[in-house]
Amino acid sequence: MQTKDYIVYKIKTGDSLKSLAERIGLNNYRQLQGFHNTICPKSEQLKNFEITKGNTLYVPDLKEVISLNNEIKKDKTNQSPLKPFKLKLDNLIASYNVTIDKTVTTGVVEKTNKITYKLDLNYLINKDNLRILRVAKNEFYINTNKPQSKIQRLALFCSKAYYPMDLILNKHGNIVGINNMSEIKKRWLDNKSNLEANFNGDYAEKYINNVNKKLLESNQLEKAIISDPVLNTILLPYQRFNKTSKTVFNISYYKYQINIKVTQEVESNDTKNNALTILQNGIVEDTRSYKDLLNPNDVNNNPFYVKLPKIEGALNSSYNVNLEQGLSTKIKAKYHIDYTTNKSKTTILTINRINN
Repeated sequence: MQTKDYIVYKIKTGDSLKSLAERIGLNNYRQLQGFHNTICPKSEQLKNFEITKGNTLYVPDLKEVISLNNEIKKDKTNQSPLKPFKLKLDNLIASYNVTIDKTVTTGVVEKTNKITYKLDLNYLINKDNLRILRVAKNEFYINTNKPQSKIQRLALFCSKAYYPMDLILNKHGNIVGINNMSEIKKRWLDNKSNLEANFNGDYAEKYINNVNKKLLESNQLEKAIISDPVLNTILLPYQRFNKTSKTVFNISYYKYQINIKVTQEVESNDTKNNALTILQNGIVEDTRSYKDLLNPNDVNNNPFYVKLPKIEGALNSSYNVNLEQGLSTKIKAKYHIDYTTNKSKTTILTINRINN
């Protein structure tokens, strides 16, 4: 359906206001939200810059796009130019409050869980000239409550062996390993007997044995930390980003065959407060086509293999950055993945710096 002024568009996986604005030639995606809100019914108005697959978006036609772009040009004549910048890893010494909201949708059923904790980060160069990010976590809450059930408290006590953890970073800011694994193993062994004495039952024995295997018999902890979504969200603006105001790069989601194409751009520059906003938009594609339930060599003959459609999704992130300190002060990131036609997962990370 098309009229003189607008087009009615059905939002698809991977769409964002920014990507749609680029497709129609609109120079400021924020005006797309404003245009939609002037056309749509009140119940469909966008309260922020997030859009949802399946919903309707009212998009300006070519004539309206030209008119809106002319308005942008007039506004820009009164704005100061964006200053070049570069975030430096050696400035990454900060504490953050982290909130993780995970929603799994199966059909019409939604299940949401919230985890919060305090995250302390300290970047340093050690005596072996390795780039180290020292990480500590504490003050855990689950759905606004301190860990209460036996399994939650057991998980909390087990996790205390992990921190502080010294992560090895490469020159781009990617996590590539754990430098103090021997120290972590020693902490675990020192406390393992106390855990076994204070937590009884099959559930505790299985959980403690799983942690023991993760720390002593395999590199599962290293794999998990390399894929940690919070740490990777914080580090993403440091990776492959130069002094220009816009860049596009590809990343792989570590042990998974998940590729993300990220567009990272300076959205605004507040010279008065020496601050700026970085926006990231990404298209996520999981190249796996089979769910590996049994032997991967028997794909053709194994009836227990499940053929999956292409797994895809999107990320939308914003970073408020203090240029004087070279640090993010507030981060909000939304990762949405469609696993099947009726199952999806949305993770929203809110990461706020604590003023020390």
